[in-house]
Amino acid sequence: MRARWVLAALVAACAGCDRPVPAPRPAPWRAPPQGPAAGQTAPSVDLYDSKGRRVRTRAWLGKEAALLVFGTTMCPNCKSQVAAIDAVRQKHAGKVEVAAVLLSETAERAEAFARDYHAGFPLLLDPQNSTMKPFALGNYPHYVLIDRKGVIRYTGPELPEDPALEEAAR
Repeated sequence: MRARWVLAALVAACAGCDRPVPAPRPAPWRAPPQGPAAGQTAPSVDLYDSKGRRVRTRAWLGKEAALLVFGTTMCPNCKSQVAAIDAVRQKHAGKVEVAAVLLSETAERAEAFARDYHAGFPLLLDPQNSTMKPFALGNYPHYVLIDRKGVIRYTGPELPEDPALEEAAR
């Protein structure tokens, strides 16, 4: 008799065990975050350079275009682009302000980076990564070309070509 109760309890407990377990629903697809696109007004950047001086991109409005290069001192792609970025700075001096925005960096590491890679452009520090969200940064380096009126002319992973730089400087 006891065996029958145990068997009945076991059958009741296993009832439904042969039903397939529904697969978990995938999270709804969401587009990746988008920062301002070409043609939109650029967010203002208010940071400090590696020497402790305050730098506001709004101060460049009406005077010069700006090429902001977002990256880190540890990024191999960023390191390999320093010479090309500095060549753009030299070629477009007085028309395009070039600055690197270094994410999660200290002034000491930025200064060592500038010395080791001969970076002739300002290194702006963003230790809290406050520029990541407004610019929706992805891979590094990430370039943002802003014209004299504060409008983004290019945003992406490649260094902008000369025609784009010259157009932004007009």
